Amino acid sequence: MEINKTEEKDIEDVQKILHSVIDELHKDDNHEVRQSYKANYTIEHMQSMLKEEGSVYLTVKDNDKVIGFIFGWQFYGIGNIHWMGLLEEYRGKKISTLMMDAVFKEFEKHNCYKVDLFTYPKLTEFYEKHDFKKISNIENQFNINLNYMVKKLREPTIKEATKKIRVTGEGGQGVKLLTYILSNILSQLNYNVSLNLDYDAAVYGGNISADLIFSDYKITNPIIEEADILLQLSQLNGNIIAKKTISEAGLSSEIEIPFKKIAAEEFGSPLVVNMLALGILLRQIGINIEKVNLIKELPKKFVNTNLTAIRFGFSYRDTLA
Repeated sequence: MEINKTEEKDIEDVQKILHSVIDELHKDDNHEVRQSYKANYTIEHMQSMLKEEGSVYLTVKDNDKVIGFIFGWQFYGIGNIHWMGLLEEYRGKKISTLMMDAVFKEFEKHNCYKVDLFTYPKLTEFYEKHDFKKISNIENQFNINLNYMVKKLREPTIKEATKKIRVTGEGGQGVKLLTYILSNILSQLNYNVSLNLDYDAAVYGGNISADLIFSDYKITNPIIEEADILLQLSQLNGNIIAKKTISEAGLSSEIEIPFKKIAAEEFGSPLVVNMLALGILLRQIGINIEKVNLIKELPKKFVNTNLTAIRFGFSYRDTLA
């Protein structure tokens, strides 16, 4: 029995196991629910995720036969388990425990101080055996109850446990809505959250920036001087220092995404730029959109279009691989 990093040649077998796990967990739900979960894991997307810096993909093999997998993601000290699965005939042999131990070691290599996940209530006991503690209960977009659970690997410093995101843009780009939705999602996960908005005098077309901070500790300073992520929806950066920059183009950014082009070509409207950006942000900080109730947070007008745009942003990898 071997547990190693997933290779591209393993993806097709891994996908089959993942789909069977989704069908098993959602056997009482309708076809639409199952397909929605599966849609985020096409062969192409899974292959591209292997190349991403934050991804932690492990595969379990028995004499070269793929029998299980565990998907994870890490972001600035936080490890997140998205999915894990094992062929039915191999269950009850403590292989799942070996899988968990292996993913913990991977997160520790990345200096993570905690691991979190969303799970179904019927699986809570399994994770409790691995020292996960229930933090909150949430309802996802399919009205399915999930438990948000956390395992502490070590005590973090205040700096480690505090994540800072600045979003800059212009009036009309929906910076306020984007950061408000993200703040609400993080609050549901029991984080301390601070959101500070700064506007120009102009009501429409003026500059706007939002400083969003979330932390395991009490937030004493809501102003960001150095961001973990700087998301630029306009060409204005306010001269802020950032560890990772996501922008439309230029300004020495690490990740360039053609927000306006995608909005025009895929949705025929510039109004979804902020929702595309929200999807990208959620993936960057390790929050799985399958497991949170986005519909509850979105404005009722154009909810389906906005939800589709978030999913598109979450899955977008052409320039992120």
